[in-house]
Amino acid sequence: MWNTEFESRSSEDPSPAFEMERKERIARLMELVQELTPNQREVVRLRFQNFHSYQEISDITKLSVGNVGFILNAAMRSLREKMERDDREEKNYLSHEICVGFGPDQRWSLPCHSPLFLCNASAKSISPITF
Repeated sequence: MWNTEFESRSSEDPSPAFEMERKERIARLMELVQELTPNQREVVRLRFQNFHSYQEISDITKLSVGNVGFILNAAMRSLREKMERDDREEKNYLSHEICVGFGPDQRWSLPCHSPLFLCNASAKSISPITF
C-alpha cells in the first residue's frame, strides 16, 4: 500500500515539510489578522474570505470604494510587515547557537553552518567535537 501511495505521488506535489510550513504560515497569518483594527479585519475578511469586490464591500460596510481600498491597502501592508518581521526573527533565531544541555557545566551546541561544539558554560570555553 505504501509503495503504491509513494509511486502515485507526483514529483510536483509539495513535500510534507513544505506543506507543514505552509500551514504554519497560514496559522500565523490568521493570528496577525486578529491583531488588525476591527475595520481592517472586516474588509480583509470580506475581500479574501468571502471574495467580495471593492464595490460589494463598500455596499456592505457603507464605506466609500476609495476608503475600502485604503483600508485594505493599510491592512495588507501591516500584515506583510509583520510576516517579514517574523521571517527575519526566525532567520535570526536559526542563525544563533542551538544548545542542548547535558549538565550544569557542559552542553552541546550547534551554531548554524558550523561543526558541533562542546561548550563548558562555567569556563566559557568552546572546543570542537570530532567524530
